[in-house]
Amino acid sequence: TTDNVNIAMSEVSWFTFDTKDPNVKKPLAKAKRDNEPRYIGDIRRDGSETVVTQDPTMLDFYNDYDDLDVTVLDEKQYKRFLDGLSQDEKDMINEGGNYYSIKFENIGGLVMPIILEFKFTDGTSEVVYIPAEIWLKTEDEVSKVFYFEKEASEIILDPFVETADVDRSNNYWPQRYEPTRFEVFKSRRSGRYGGGGKNPMQKAKEIKSMSDKPSGTPASGTGQGEK
Repeated sequence: TTDNVNIAMSEVSWFTFDTKDPNVKKPLAKAKRDNEPRYIGDIRRDGSETVVTQDPTMLDFYNDYDDLDVTVLDEKQYKRFLDGLSQDEKDMINEGGNYYSIKFENIGGLVMPIILEFKFTDGTSEVVYIPAEIWLKTEDEVSKVFYFEKEASEIILDPFVETADVDRSNNYWPQRYEPTRFEVFKSRRSGRYGGGGKNPMQKAKEIKSMSDKPSGTPASGTGQGEK
């Protein structure tokens, strides 16, 4: 057949526990909000005089209100939530950790073991080997969940090029993008596409002969003295 090895990480989902702790959850939400792009209208209004700047008595509750500030009510609701959990559930939340659900797609048709390298934010890494039997139930698509205490910064499929994967562009998370390079060339009869180019051994001999000649000696067939 024309089947080949081309396994892709078609989807990667990252999960962590929502602890419901307002002292953790709200600061994260606030940081995310502050890093979002600003609306062009707000940017254009920067420095503009408002009713409040003209008359400070117009200030009201909502001028200083931020729904992402932690309140006493938030902390009471969190305590009520913890009281309703079992000890095992509390231990699971306190343990934290990171779950990565990865969907693999067999594009080429041939099954192979799945070899993954997880690189973590602390600079360490771990390699996971999954035997080809993972494809027993279906040869087209499989999913698997991985758990790590550390946060992954990169996931690489077939990191040591062991499976002869023909397309490595779909082997990375986050996806790697490389520019397409255009080659500028002038076609010649004896050039690259004409079949008359020199082989590596001939080129090496030519380079050696050039390096062996004394400085200032013209190359064979070129320069002064050619008849």
